[in-house]
Parts: sequence; structure tokens; C-alpha cells
Amino acid sequence: MNFRTFLPSFVAVLLACGMLSVLWFGGKLEPSASTAAELSETAPAAGEALAEGGASSDLDRGKQVYKKANCVGCHKWHGGGGGGYGGAALSLRETILTEEQLVEVVACGRPGTGMPAFHRKAYKGYDCYGMTAAELGEDKPPKPAKRLSDADIARVSAYVIAKIKEKGDMTKAQCVDFWGEGARECKRFK
Repeated sequence: MNFRTFLPSFVAVLLACGMLSVLWFGGKLEPSASTAAELSETAPAAGEALAEGGASSDLDRGKQVYKKANCVGCHKWHGGGGGGYGGAALSLRETILTEEQLVEVVACGRPGTGMPAFHRKAYKGYDCYGMTAAELGEDKPPKPAKRLSDADIARVSAYVIAKIKEKGDMTKAQCVDFWGEGARECKRFK
């Protein structure tokens, strides 16, 4: 399958997912037992992580995963995206994705782009956009240097939602929170 034949199929899948999410969030559909079990086993949602005592360690772990998985290589430390050696990454600060959708993108990557699939069974037992590796052909997302566990995928997604998404312009406080006090990267902020 080449990009020309893949794109209409991918758009159809995205539209179908959009309709399913409308039905799901509208209360017309319930998550499957396996989906509910997967979500309950992962790290707490961003709001829960901020509310529960000790849960900030999950956000700290999410930040470490963001660094270790080299999200900074394309999305930058601030999540603003732009050019990188993985391509032109989208802005996580301006993303409209929910935490659950972000988990899927981190786990499955983005077909036809440089966004890697971090789940070890992506498209081979782990449901990715309802597609298989064979259906993707050459548009299959690249393999990352290091795969992530389900818990780390959930943690990095929670970190992005809690610390990056919709946080406006970058600030020195955000830079220091990411890199630490006295970091060279933060000197450009007043």
C-alpha cells in the first residue's frame, strides 16, 4: 500500500474513530472490558495525578520517559514541535488529543510520518487504529530506539496533558521545571 492509497483509508479510519468517540463520550457506547482493564492498570489520569498524594511521582516519571524516549528530539522540551531529526513534529502544546488518544498515538505512532510506535506489540496484537502491519505496508511507523511499557506510555501521556498541553507560551518556570535550576537552556528567559 502506498501513501496515495493509504491516505483515504486513514482518513476514513479517523472519521470512524471520531464517530465512535462521539458515541462513547455521549454515553451511547461503553468501553470494552479489555479496554477498561487496560486503562485501570495504567498510570492515573493527569487530574488524578495532581490530586492524589505521591502521584506527582508519576508525573516526574512521565517527564523522565519524555526525556528517555527522546520526545524532546522532535517535540522539543516545551512540546512546541517544529523541525527535528524525526521530521516536523506537531505541537503538543496545541494538541486537541485527549489523554486516551495520546496514549494510542504514543503506543502506535503515526502512520506515514516519523512518529515511532513505542508499544512492542503495535499492529501485532495491540490494536492500533483498527489496522494491521500488513495493511500499512511501507507507511508503518518507524521503530523507536527503545520501546516503552504500557505504564510508561500512560505516564508520558499524563505528563503531556498535565504539564504541556494548553500551557500557553513557554516560561522560565516551565523550563526550570523540566531542566532544573541553572540549566543553560533556561538562560534565554528573563
